[in-house]
Amino acid sequence: MVVNSKRLQRGAMDRAAAFIRDFCADTRGATAIEYCLMLVLISVACIGAFKAVGGAAGGGWGDVANKVGNAMK
Repeated sequence: MVVNSKRLQRGAMDRAAAFIRDFCADTRGATAIEYCLMLVLISVACIGAFKAVGGAAGGGWGDVANKVGNAMK
């Protein structure tokens, strides 16, 4: 059996080109990416807020610990 490699390569290239063309035209993934980006931005904002509040709360709890420690002496 003789196989025409040029014909097989052309068929593979046509399928690859069609896949890339369909992939670029598909907009379903764009919504998922937008939601992921919003989730990342919200997460970064929450982490920053938690760090700011956590630092202030940690200082407050440190004062409480010192006062309790002094009261127990």
